[in-house]
Amino acid sequence: MAEPELERKIWMGVLAKAPLELLEHQLEQAIAVESRPTYTFLRSPETGLTMVRGRAGGTGQPFNLGEMTITRCVIQLKAEGALKAEGELKAEGRRQKAEGALKAEGRRQKAEDTLLQTFKPPNLQTSKLPHSPTPPLPHSPTPITGFGYVAGRSHRHAELAAFCDALMQHPDWRVIVQAQVIEPLQAAAAEQRSTEAAEVESTRVNFFTMLRGESG
Repeated sequence: MAEPELERKIWMGVLAKAPLELLEHQLEQAIAVESRPTYTFLRSPETGLTMVRGRAGGTGQPFNLGEMTITRCVIQLKAEGALKAEGELKAEGRRQKAEGALKAEGRRQKAEDTLLQTFKPPNLQTSKLPHSPTPPLPHSPTPITGFGYVAGRSHRHAELAAFCDALMQHPDWRVIVQAQVIEPLQAAAAEQRSTEAAEVESTRVNFFTMLRGESG
């Protein structure tokens, strides 16, 4: 797996497993609500079922373990550097309009040149009329799309996970989100695992088997 794909897989997993309250808190600390880039839904949050598969001992043949509930969401940033679908349509319309104007200007210029060549007096040199400058075509950056897949039925969790996934792909937001959202969530998850491991360790029972005939 390529490194960018692996990095994205890691942060999407962190976002999916994080508690919703902690995710909202860290995102609020990183980016105030009024300062966040806006986005549009390509796929509104929806809940469904997926089949979970397992392997006996981690190495055996895969088998269907059972179904679980998941919620998914897909968003697209409207911020600078990412155009939404309707913005692309408007840009395409402006581009076509500009190209049409250039073609019309070319036809008009050609007609004027033909007319001057037909009726020009002897020894009269004609000069072409100056062309209008070519208007620059609008630039359309690649839209940034974020995906969120979370266990359970929380539409809000899936939406925020998709939003953070999109921000992590944006060059202006990635450093902030990585430092103030992803890394704190990773630290909290590591602390939770450590706490659970300590609780399990405190209740561990060691069983010893004595061979028949052995005496204390």
